Amino acid sequence: MSTAEGFPELDVEGYVHHLGQRLRGPGRARRDVLQEVRDGLDDASDAHAVQGADRREAERLAVAEFGALDRIARELQRELAVRQARWTAAWSALALVLLWLLWDLVWASRPDLGGAPPVVGGLSRLTDVLGLSTAAACLAGLGLLQFRSSLLGRPERIASVVGRLTLCGVGAATTTSLVMTVVNLRDTAAVLTSAPLNGAVACFTLAGVGALVVSGRRCVRAAELGGPAPAGRPTP
Repeated sequence: MSTAEGFPELDVEGYVHHLGQRLRGPGRARRDVLQEVRDGLDDASDAHAVQGADRREAERLAVAEFGALDRIARELQRELAVRQARWTAAWSALALVLLWLLWDLVWASRPDLGGAPPVVGGLSRLTDVLGLSTAAACLAGLGLLQFRSSLLGRPERIASVVGRLTLCGVGAATTTSLVMTVVNLRDTAAVLTSAPLNGAVACFTLAGVGALVVSGRRCVRAAELGGPAPAGRPTP
C-alpha cells in the first residue's frame, strides 16, 4: 500500500485535501500549515518533473515520499493543538479578569442595595476565586506552551489540560454565579435594569462564556487528535 495509506495514487491536491479534513485548530494556523505542505509537495514534484517524470507521476512520487496521512496528520495536529491552546489560554485569562472587573463596577454602581442573604457574599467570593484562579492557571499553561523543548515531552497533553481547565473553571464559576443570581434575584434585576451599560455587561458575559466553552472544547479535541495512534493501529 502507498505511503498515503488508504488513499493510493493521490496527487498533491488530493493529499492536501484529505490532510486538511483531518486537521483541527485555529483557522489561520491550519491554512498556513496546509499551504506549507502544498508548497513542499509542489517543490518535490517539480524536482521529479525535471528528472523526466510526467506531472501526474511526479506528484504521486512526491506524495509517496512525503509520508502516510495518519502519521503526518498527527505530527501537524500536535502543532495545531499547541496553537489552539495558546489562543484558548490567552483568551480565557483576559476574558475572566475582564469580567471580574466589569461586574465589580456594575455592583459598585448601586451601593444603596442591601438586605441580600448572607450566602450571597460567600457565593460572590467563590465565583471570584474560581474565575481568577482559572485565569492564573491558564496563564501558567500559556507560559509552559511557550517552551519548545524536550522538557515538555508531549505538548498536546498540556494543550488538553488547558482546554479541560477552561471548561471546568468557566463551568464552575458560571454555576456559582447563576446560583447567586437566583438567590439574590431582586437586587440583581435592580442592578441590571438601572443602566443600559449594566445590561450590556450581562450580554457580553453570556457571549464571552459561550466563546470560552467553544474554545475550550476545540482545544481538547485538537489535543486528542494530536495524541499517539490508538493501540493496534501502527502508524507507518
